[in-house]
Amino acid sequence: MELPTVHRCLQLNNENEQLLKKLKRLHRKNQQLENDLTQIQEKLLLDQLMHDYVTSRDVQVQTESHLRHKGGGSLNKEMKVASESARILQMYNNLQKRYDREIKINQEQSETIKNLTIKIHELEHQLQGQKQRIEQLECEKVSQKDNIVSGVRTPTAEREITFSHRCICKKKGACSCKYLGIFRRD
Repeated sequence: MELPTVHRCLQLNNENEQLLKKLKRLHRKNQQLENDLTQIQEKLLLDQLMHDYVTSRDVQVQTESHLRHKGGGSLNKEMKVASESARILQMYNNLQKRYDREIKINQEQSETIKNLTIKIHELEHQLQGQKQRIEQLECEKVSQKDNIVSGVRTPTAEREITFSHRCICKKKGACSCKYLGIFRRD
């Protein structure tokens, strides 16, 4: 899995912040719509109760004994609209919950990417330091060899000669390895 660059992480972080702002705005709008829906439903219920239990008569119909229901079909339309609004509001709430989960996952992934990128940069820095240390040690080794060849002896060069020769031959007395040190010193 290839990790994105730091710039991509920053871009995702900015995008995440913008999405959080939109989310807050949507939460406010959702709350306002819920309040509006509640008010509409209360008004509709009040109108229905007023229509069913309160008799209001015009001056011309005061003498009539039966009550006329006006606009009975519009009540059904209002109920359908209210149920449709409730259904849409429920869908919106479900979508909002899903969006919140996606934002949370996105934040976790962005944080993981950021941490891994930082770790990669630290490891690269350590690697460069170790490479420089290796080069430095190689340069010191070459300079010590040059000093030995040119006849300049340093305490570390002499120690290196004495410690560098350890006989690994099985022949104890007839080993020619012991003479190598003499040639090296000369």
